[in-house]
This record gives sequence, C-alpha cells and structure tokens, in this order.
Amino acid sequence: MSTPHVVIFGATGLVGEAAQRAFTRAGYRVTGVSRRGPDLELDLTDSARCRAVLAGDAFDDVSHIRVRRALRARRPGRWLA
Repeated sequence: MSTPHVVIFGATGLVGEAAQRAFTRAGYRVTGVSRRGPDLELDLTDSARCRAVLAGDAFDDVSHIRVRRALRARRPGRWLA
C-alpha cells in the first residue's frame, strides 16, 4: 500500500501548520502550499500551469478550509469539518 498524500493550502498559517503536523504524525506525505517564500511559484488561478506543475502527483485529499466552508454552505451535510 502506498503512503497517502495530502496537499494543504494555507500551509504556513496557524491552522495549516497544525494540519501539516497532524498529517505528518499520521504517516501522510504532505505537500504544503502558501503565499510566503515560494520554493515553486504557482498562480492557483492558472489551471493549465497547476496541472503541469502537479503532473505525476496523485493526492488522496486536497484541503482548503475556506473552500470547504463555502462548499458546506452550498451543500449542507455533504462535507465534514
């Protein structure tokens, strides 16, 4: 079985850093995305560039707290906190 892989948006914020630690402790491979000090510069509104940069990486979960909150508001009961 392969190691689960998660990408965390807002990885250098308070919640993002805590999420990184929690996923790492749980044995996940973690990719963090942040606006601070880029190792790799990427405009998240450029979907073609995002696909090119992330090609070959398969993620078991993609998490962004604000996105999930917005999705829960549209479809209550379908999303977990």
